[in-house]
Amino acid sequence: MARVLVAWSVVLAAVAGRAHAARDASTGRAYCASFSSCDACMALNDDESTPAVCSWCYSSDSCVVAYERDASAAPLTVPGSCKDWTMDRKTCACRPFVYTDCETCTANPECVWIRNATSFVTTTVHIPGIGMRTSQLAHPWHDVCWSGSPFTGPSFEEREMKFLTTTMVMNSTSPDWCWYQCSVPGSAFIVLIILGVVCGLTILACALRCLYNALCRKEKKRRRSRASRNQDMI
Repeated sequence: MARVLVAWSVVLAAVAGRAHAARDASTGRAYCASFSSCDACMALNDDESTPAVCSWCYSSDSCVVAYERDASAAPLTVPGSCKDWTMDRKTCACRPFVYTDCETCTANPECVWIRNATSFVTTTVHIPGIGMRTSQLAHPWHDVCWSGSPFTGPSFEEREMKFLTTTMVMNSTSPDWCWYQCSVPGSAFIVLIILGVVCGLTILACALRCLYNALCRKEKKRRRSRASRNQDMI
C-alpha cells in the first residue's frame, strides 16, 4: 500500500510540474505577445521581474518568447518556426539580414556598416565544492549592418543571462566601421565633416569681413568726397 501511495505521489508531482511549466509558458507567451513593435518587444529583456525574455520575429512581424525565466518552463523556444528573428533591439532599425551591403546599410543614418568585429561570451559556472570557473570564447565576424552613430560607432550592449549556477555575459567590439559612406572608416568621416564645416564658416567669416571692410572704405571715400565738395562751395 505504501508503494502505491509513493507511486501516486510521484505521478501527481509530475503532473503538477507539467501544469506549472505549461502555465508559466502560457504566461510568457501572453506577456511577449502584448508588444506590437520590435523596439518595445525587447525593451524590458534586462528586467528580471518579467516572466520571459522576448524576441522579435521578423517573419511574422510579432513578439515571441525567447525563453522563460522560470526554470520549470521550456528554456528556449526560438527560433522554432521563425526563420528571421532577433533578441537584440539594436537590430530593429538596421536589419543585418536585409541590409547586406555597405551602400544599402549606410543610406540609413541610424545604421553603421561593421567591416570587422569580435563578440565575446564569458561563462562563469559555480561548481559546488570547487568554486567558480570562468571561460571565454571569442567569435570574429564581419560585413554586418548595425545600429550606431557617427560619434560612437556600433551601439553594442552587454547582455547577461543566468541559468541556475551558470552566468553568461555577452559583449562585442568593433574598431572598423563606416557611417553614411563606405570609404572612410570610424569617426574620421564625421571629423572631416566637422572640419569642413569649420573651414566653410571660417571662409564665410573672412568673406563677410572683407565685404564689410570694402563697404567701410567705400563709405569713407564717399564722405571725403562730400566733405571736399562742401569745402569748395564755401
